[in-house]
Amino acid sequence: MGVGCAKRFSALKLKVVERIVWAWIMTIPATMGVAFGLVYLFQQIGWMK
Repeated sequence: MGVGCAKRFSALKLKVVERIVWAWIMTIPATMGVAFGLVYLFQQIGWMK
């Protein structure tokens, strides 16, 4: 995004910016889901109390 703005603002592709922003937003909930699933799995097989 920075290089696109450095050249000229119209060089910035808004569809790419939108995808980057959504990736940032979805990272935390996805990470929480994976962590919850792993902890639950480890508790079920007895690796964690």
